[in-house]
Amino acid sequence: MSSDTEEATLEPLAPGEGFLGDLGPSIPSYPYEGRQQFVQSWETEIRRQQEDDTFSDVALFTGVDPETFNRDFVNSTDQNITQCWKSYDGIKHLLLTRAPISMQDYIRYSSKKLSDS
Repeated sequence: MSSDTEEATLEPLAPGEGFLGDLGPSIPSYPYEGRQQFVQSWETEIRRQQEDDTFSDVALFTGVDPETFNRDFVNSTDQNITQCWKSYDGIKHLLLTRAPISMQDYIRYSSKKLSDS
């Protein structure tokens, strides 16, 4: 993971902001910057689990507009990505995701796929 990737913010959204706005501060939140950053964000969560046992199997991504959501998650040909998302707030552009059970395997696969392209 590159050093310029942003760490998750652990500050909650304002209460009641969108239907995902009442999530607690323990759920990490990342600005969505594309599929590669999505995988890197999950790498961060897995590293957290290995280092200090604070792994969260859910993460919130902000700034996911409806077009991006449909392209990168709903209509993706990557089954690991399509199975990750659990809830989407199209008004507030929030995407709640859950790590696939085999996320470490997926990260290895994605890293190889990205390096091959």
